Formats: sequence, structure tokens, C-alpha cells
Amino acid sequence: MSTPRQRPLGRYLLLLVLLAILLAVGDYFLILRDWACVAGRGVWEERPTFTPSSPSPPPTRARPTSTATPSPTQPLPTPTDTPRALSGAGEATPTSTCTPTTTPTPSPPPPTPTRRPTPSPETTKPRPQPPSVAEAANSTKALVREIWDLRSLARMHHTTTRLFSSVYFPLGPDVAPYSFWDKFESPSFFTTVYYGYPLEGGGFGHYTVRQSPYFGDQEYLIVPNIRETQGPGAITFMWFAYKSSDDPNDPLYGNPGLMEWGRMGDVGNIRIYIDGQLAINAPITEFIGGQTIPQIETLLWHHAKNGGNGCLFPIAYNRTIEVATTGCPRWFTIGITRFLKPQQPFETLVTHSIGPDEVEEIGQLDKLWTDPLIYPELIGSQQETRALSIPPGGSAEIRVPGSGTITALRFEVPSGVEDQLGLQMYWDQETIPSVSLPFRALFGRPEETSPYQSFATGIVPGPGFLPLQKKNLFYSNFPMPFQNGARIVITNSGLETARLNAILYLDRQTTDTRFTVCFSPWVTLDPDTPEYRPLSIKGRGRLVGLMLHSAQFDYDAIRVDPPKGKWRFCFVEANITIRIDDNPPLYFSSWEDITGAGSYWNSHWNWEGIKERANTAFGGIAFIEPERQDLSIYRHFLPLEAPEFTRSLSLILQHGANTTPEGRGRIAISGTFFLYLQ
Repeated sequence: MSTPRQRPLGRYLLLLVLLAILLAVGDYFLILRDWACVAGRGVWEERPTFTPSSPSPPPTRARPTSTATPSPTQPLPTPTDTPRALSGAGEATPTSTCTPTTTPTPSPPPPTPTRRPTPSPETTKPRPQPPSVAEAANSTKALVREIWDLRSLARMHHTTTRLFSSVYFPLGPDVAPYSFWDKFESPSFFTTVYYGYPLEGGGFGHYTVRQSPYFGDQEYLIVPNIRETQGPGAITFMWFAYKSSDDPNDPLYGNPGLMEWGRMGDVGNIRIYIDGQLAINAPITEFIGGQTIPQIETLLWHHAKNGGNGCLFPIAYNRTIEVATTGCPRWFTIGITRFLKPQQPFETLVTHSIGPDEVEEIGQLDKLWTDPLIYPELIGSQQETRALSIPPGGSAEIRVPGSGTITALRFEVPSGVEDQLGLQMYWDQETIPSVSLPFRALFGRPEETSPYQSFATGIVPGPGFLPLQKKNLFYSNFPMPFQNGARIVITNSGLETARLNAILYLDRQTTDTRFTVCFSPWVTLDPDTPEYRPLSIKGRGRLVGLMLHSAQFDYDAIRVDPPKGKWRFCFVEANITIRIDDNPPLYFSSWEDITGAGSYWNSHWNWEGIKERANTAFGGIAFIEPERQDLSIYRHFLPLEAPEFTRSLSLILQHGANTTPEGRGRIAISGTFFLYLQ
């Protein structure tokens, strides 16, 4: 028999159980409300589509073509797969889903699903477009806005890109090296024939040391005044790294300055000459640290222990540009954008100080890079939410009629459901998709969900639709313009119904480009594989971003430097080459280089480490597993720096590690590439 003290406890337990049941029932009805039409939210149910399109009307305009062939069903690897299983035949030339479409045959639009009235892109109030370089060429404010208003990514800027970097060419200027380290070991290396930059029409220029025209002391000239950089133009990207501070044998080990900056101070002053006049002369640590021009601090980045340092503030010039340092640099990359259309004179750091207008635009940028999810609010896009229920083996479609731009895209997905989803996007009644890849590959690593945030893409974990359930928010801020309708198809290859929410942000403005994603499935590089060509595309457009993924690196197979245990991610030293039309190639000296980072990858890794040290808004690590040496990086090009091509673009990734097969281990590589094709 229960005692008097036990009876109230039993009642309380019963009440708690009843309360939990009521809460669960309440959540259930909330979920039903989410899947149904809800007045005031503009939410409607999208019915699954199972039947193929009927015969089609006349073809639309031609699109640029890719040399890759479609393979949307290529299996993805799991951590337990062998490298051979990842690649199939184990060849170095992968199959990409960037599909050729010369004369697409559009399918007729299906019946419009029943929905609550919401304004279409054709009837929404026009939103202000960002002031383009062509419209406000002399405005520093316009140049800064070009960075944060991502709608300008989808517009051709009529530019060419040059890159000056510390790539080492031991086999000659026309041979891409398989070097382990690209760096200036000493000042004597700076002027050797193994370092330099390609020239238009062939040939090779070499770095020089000169006497400063202003100060008479010695300067290391890293951006020379040559014909290929003559203005108008702008420096759009600067990255520097030096020796890190992790060596306890360094006599200055433990010194606060060394622990913060490594040996970066040995680079001395950075000097930037604009149109023949000295614009900046300051210690490089002060310039990148934000003391020289405090107003542009948001556009500077610095990782402690010299993990990587740089500047994204557009430094415009009208005729000539030169960059020099008073000490010998070790690693660097500087991107130069030239504007090919006639321009009014630019405001420069020589003629124009950073004022309230520029500070206001940089403030908008700071908001976006602090919280990328507020981007649609900054540009005033219209929100539409659609609840999707996709049966096993089925698909669901989201259709947007008329013309406009999907300025941002969000998917709320219960944790684990993304494993079974595929994604295709069709623009302007095309029958072959411009985007076709595993769902997760648009946002991060193809087969694993790992949280990270960049200004263009990311994955954010959160609470799920049910008690104790988790969900992930997959987001993209890439603008997706369309002239004659947009169609997004999500497929479900799983055995259970997939339920998710899709949130679209729409803008009436549009451009004549198509958002295109080329996905390269996993390919195994054997030790004797020379190089990996995941992207080769013909036509006219812009490369605006990329992700590179590695898996199952065979570190133990390496029989030469680096010594075992020193640098387990040595494959990231692989040089990356981007070839654009017949222009000089863009040489990035490593995966670290292209992301704007540096030797901080030697640090201890976990999710907190990535947030603290690794990532910037435009480049960094989306996934890392140190024990397996599995890695995913991202690099999103800013609108002013995105490489443009008029005939063709290709990307070549070297095997990495060392110059001989004995210095390379087997590795599996995959890639996702973001473009706009005109």
C-alpha cells in the first residue's frame, strides 16, 4: 500500500505524463499546419510530380556547352569505401554533371497547383538594383556595394583577371609543378627563374628587387607595372602568409607579437603605388591589422599564429598599379581585375578618402558577413514558403512563373532526411537542368552534413519539427535569375516520405545569365596520376565559387618528405590552375592559398577550431576529419574578382604533396563549381 507521501508523487507523475502527451499533440497539429495552407504566411502545399513532361514547343536560345557529360546518378562514397570503389575505373578524368545544352527543348508548363494568392515576381514592387561599375565607375561606394550585393554576381562585368602569386616552377614556366612547398625560402629565391608570372601571348616575367622611387631603399616588387595590368582596374584580393609561430625552438617563442603574427613582421612595410603615386606605406601587420585604414577593417582578415592574412577592399587605379614590400615575402597571392569597358576615372586612395558613404556600405557588408541569413532582408526580397512532402521514389517541384530572380534559397530539412535527396534546377523552360547534383552537394560536402557558414552557402543546425528532433537549415545566397519561369525539382531516393520546408526569396529584377552548377563525382588519383581536371566548360560566363572535397588519403604510402606525422594534409599543397580563354593562367599555390588561409591548418581541429581560426565569409573549411584526412573547402569569389571568360574556362588540380609518385599517396577528389553562363 502506498503511503500518504507517495500518493501525491504518483499524481504528479501522472500529470507530467498527461502534459507531455498534450505538448506532443500540440506539436503534431503545428506540423499539420506547416504542411497545409496557412493564411497570412503565403504557404501552400506542393504536390509530388511523377509523370514526365509531354511533347515540347519550339526550342529556346542556345546555351554554352561543357565538355563534361551528365552523371546525376553517380554513387557517392562512404568513409568505409576503398579508393577504387569511389572512382569506379580509378581514372583521373571525372564525369561532371555540368551538362551540354545547345538547343534545349522546353516542356509545356504543368497545371498550376492550388495555392493562396501571393504576388508573383512580375507584380512585386521593383527593388533597387546595386549601382554597377558601369553606372557609377568613379564611385568607391559602388565598388564596395559590388562586394555585398550578391545580385551583381549574376551580371557580366566585362573584366579580365590577373594573379601574382608565390607559385614555384621548378620544371619551367610552362609546366605546372608538383611541388610540396611554394615559398621564398630566402631573398635569393625571389629573383630566380623558378618564380614569376605568365605574360599575355606566352613568355614569363620574373619578380625583381628594386630601389624604391620614393625612399631609395630596397623593395621586393610583387605586382609590377606591366601592360597586362594597366588600368582602369582594381586590386580585389590580397593574401599573405609567412612562417608560423608553432616552433618552440624559435628564440622568440612565447613572445606575444610572434604568437599573434608569426614571422609576418619580417615582410616589413607594404607599399602600394597608384597611378605613379605612393598611396600606402605601412608595416604589413598594421595594414592588415586595421590600424592603417580603420574604416576598412571588415574587409581585412587575420588568423592568429599567422594562419593567413589579407585584404578584400577594392583598391582602384586608373592607369598603373604596383605593390612592393620592404622585406622578402614568403607566400602571397594578389588578384588584379581590369575593366575592359570605357570608364570614367575611378576614385582612388590617392584622390579620395574613405568617407561616410563607404562606411555605410561596409557596415552593410559587416552585417551580412556576421549573419549571412539576413541577406534577403538587406535587399528587400519577397519571401515565399512552401511545404514539401515527397514519397519514396518520387519528386516534388517548385515552380515560379514569369521573370525575376531567386535571390536566396533555404531548405529546412529534418536531420538525416537530406541523405536521400537529389536536386535539379531548370531555368527558362529548359529540359536539361542547369543544376543537377546530390542535394547536399549544393551546400557542402556531398555525403556528410557538417555545419559551417559563408556569405554564399552554409548549413546551420537547429531544433526539428518534433520534440527531440533535429533539423538543418541549408542555405544559398547565390542569385538565380530566370526570364521565362524557374523550376526546382527535389527527388527522394529513400524508403520513407521526406518532409521539408522550402523558403524562396524573390526579386523582380533579372539578368540574362543562368546559374549553373557543375558537380564532379568522386575520382581516385593514384600516385602516378599527373593532374585532375574536374571542370572544363565552353561558352561565356563567370566562375563565382567552388568546393573541393577529399577522401581516404593514403598518407602511409608516402615514402619521401614530408616525414610521417609532420603534415598529414600535405595533399592540400597541390597547385590549382584556372585557365581562361587565351589569357595567362591564374596560379594558386595550394588549397590553403585559394581559400585565403595559411599554415593554421596545422592546428588542432574541431568545430570550434574551424569557427575560431579557419573560416572567413568567402573561403575556408566546410568539413574536416583529421584521422581520415578527409577535407572539404570552399572559395566564393566576390563579384568584382570572379573570373570571366568569353570562350572557355578550365580548372586543373595537381595531385599535390611532392614532385614524384613516391611523394604522393592515393586520394579521392570531388568538386562542386558555381558559374553563371550567358
